[in-house]
Order: sequence, then structure tokens, then C-alpha cells
Amino acid sequence: MRLELQAQAVCRRYCDGDREEAAKLWAKVKKDSSHELMVWLEPYILAMVPLDAAKHKVELKLAKLAKKLPVYDWAKGVLGFGDVSLAAVVGECAIGPGEYRTVSALWKRMGMAVFDGQRQRKVSGDAAIEQGYNPTRRSLMWNIGCCLIKAQIRSEKDEKGKKVEGSEYAIGEYGQLYLDRKAYLRERTASDEKPMPPFMLHKNAQRYIEKRLLRELWKAWRRGGPMMVCNPNQESPSPSFTAADAVPEADPSLN
Repeated sequence: MRLELQAQAVCRRYCDGDREEAAKLWAKVKKDSSHELMVWLEPYILAMVPLDAAKHKVELKLAKLAKKLPVYDWAKGVLGFGDVSLAAVVGECAIGPGEYRTVSALWKRMGMAVFDGQRQRKVSGDAAIEQGYNPTRRSLMWNIGCCLIKAQIRSEKDEKGKKVEGSEYAIGEYGQLYLDRKAYLRERTASDEKPMPPFMLHKNAQRYIEKRLLRELWKAWRRGGPMMVCNPNQESPSPSFTAADAVPEADPSLN
């Protein structure tokens, strides 16, 4: 990932600092060995070859293990939530997602809790112990949120192939949740002195669907009955909570 980011940083020099255009340029150079920027970017491409091969082997193994999970049938019905992403979330949970007594505990594990009205984040001192924030787990959920949006949101395009502003529409449940959340926040802050800007609408709506995905994962895991500590290779799961534990705590907000 760092090599990829370093390569895109080089590309930004030729795109007036535009990250989106730099990402497109990087993708173009990787496909064209005769591109004029290959002289600068080839070292990054060559360095990534063995890393990509090793990553591919790990992902194949994770995808195979994901198919053994008790929530696999549910997960494969979520557009944009792939086998590797499912395996990654379950792995970062350390135990089965449904093993957490409340969905709030799962949110905290994945860096998405709320403390005193503020989002969970990296802090210092005693507060760091209380929050237990792990940026790697939060980054995982952010990437999954991006995948959900890319897979479930479409836009009309003009004659030049560019997106028409305000033409977004959803082709999936989480995509619709994303659009609905943005519309709700836009309306709620419209009369404020400083209405919420587009980038904040996007960030808030993405966080909302990430938390909703975790909530549905938690519920799906528990619907299977008595759960086990996550081990897809174990043939006979052993009960670790009662039916009473499966009732979720009150969820006043997905902020």
C-alpha cells in the first residue's frame, strides 16, 4: 500500500495535486509499458510484483475460509462486501462478531464508537485506554464503506463522460441508505449558518452505512443460534451465549 501511495504521489506532480486524477494516471501507466512516466514509476511497479503475488495467495486462502463462516450466505447478498472483506472483519474481531454482547461493543472494537458525543479516535493519556482505538481496524471499515458505495451507487453522465451533479441513484440497500442519509443531513443543516458541505455529507453518510453493515453482521451471526468463538475449521460449535443475550441493546443513533 505504501508503494502504491508513493507512486500516486509522483503522479500528483503531473495532475496539479489532484488525487483522483493521479489515481487514474497511475492506473493508466501500469497498463502501458511505453508510457512516458514509466521511467519514474517502473521501480514501484517492479517492487510490487512479489508483494502482489504474496497478497493474492493470502486473499485466496481468506476467501476459502470465509465460505465456512456462519454468515457467509448473508454476506454474499451484500453488493460490494466481498469474501476477503468478510474474512478481514471477522479476523479483526478476534472472536465471532456475534460474540460481542452488544453491537456497540462491536462498533468500539472496529473504531466506530461514540464517546461523550465525539467519534472514537486516537487520543493520549487515560482516554486512550478507555477508547481502545485501533486505526488499522478503522481503516478496514473505511475501505469497505468505499467498496459499498462504488458497488451500489451510480450516476448519470454527460456527453463528456463526467458525472452529472445530483444524478446519483442506488442499486442496492446500502447505496440507498447512503443517499437517504445525505439527503437527511442536507435538509437538517440547510437552515444553519454554515450548512454541512458536500464532503462532510459524504463522510457522515459513509460512516453511517459502515456502522449499519456491522450491525447487520452482528445480527446475522446471532441468528444462527448458539455461537462459537470464531473458528471456521471447527466442526461442532459450542454454545457461548443464551437466547436472552441475543436481544440487542437500544440503539438511539448510528452516528
